[in-house]
Amino acid sequence: MAHYDHDEGKAISGGFVYQGRQFHLLKGKYIFGDITNGRVFFVESGNITNGKQTPIQEFQLTLQNKPFTFSAYHQKVMTDLRFGLGLNGEMLLFTKADGRIYQITGVH
Repeated sequence: MAHYDHDEGKAISGGFVYQGRQFHLLKGKYIFGDITNGRVFFVESGNITNGKQTPIQEFQLTLQNKPFTFSAYHQKVMTDLRFGLGLNGEMLLFTKADGRIYQITGVH
């Protein structure tokens, strides 16, 4: 069980357990986000057990090698963050606020 409280955000944007081939550090992580503020989180899917809380961790995002947040980028509107899968199970992020599609290009 993973617990996402409203102190953290407003609404979960369901994601996926990463099963792509490009980023081994993401393998087995359930990646999801917050629809309104665009924050992106993960839990280790292998650590999820009934009756025991699994820690949620937040990704630190960068865009063009600079720290990036969707909420700063979409200052006047809700981010409306969504997740999808591209070729070979690679994760894609969509922001309905501006119709952009983001692809993960690196993991540190």
